[in-house]
Amino acid sequence: MREPARGVRAATAATVIALLATAQISAQERGTIIGGVAGYSATSLQWRPAVEGAAVGGIMVGAFAEASTPVGWLSVLAEGAYTRRGGDIERDLEGRDVNGRVRADYLSIAVHARAAVSIGRARLHMSAGPTVDQLLRRRMDAATAAILPRETPSVFGVSVGLGAGARVTTRVFAEVEARLFEGLSRAHAGDFLTVRNRSFEVVTRIGVPLRR
Repeated sequence: MREPARGVRAATAATVIALLATAQISAQERGTIIGGVAGYSATSLQWRPAVEGAAVGGIMVGAFAEASTPVGWLSVLAEGAYTRRGGDIERDLEGRDVNGRVRADYLSIAVHARAAVSIGRARLHMSAGPTVDQLLRRRMDAATAAILPRETPSVFGVSVGLGAGARVTTRVFAEVEARLFEGLSRAHAGDFLTVRNRSFEVVTRIGVPLRR
């Protein structure tokens, strides 16, 4: 029984080495990628104390750059995008039906570490890192603005995501990523209320390598 077990271990080790080698070659071939990003963000407001509401969708559009590192499977992504976040309010603290709305436009700046592996023509990756939302504009109905008079110019958060991509042509890369953004600092506040953003995002990136 020992020989089959050794064979399984050897095969597993060979597979891991092959995947890491493939990732190393893939990163070297890609170098630095620049391009555009666009997507959709569904945001739910996290109230304290809790208020019942509904998620609201918004667009994302911007640009990115991804740089390889000496570690073949690791790269760094820098992204800047216009992002719309917000939420609807359906019931107040006392459970009464209301019709409130919060909308905010941000310049979202993200720097994420990405671990990737290539399998055939596909490239799978996992990403994580900080995201800072710089407030551009905020809109509320009068009643909501009265209880949330204070806005936050910069909102700090973290994002984690999973994605897949492939080479479309000899120079063009495309990928899709699904990720979760969790705001760690408050986005809106009142005398006895604070609100954070939580968003589920799906983005598409199209990029080309920088010429060396």
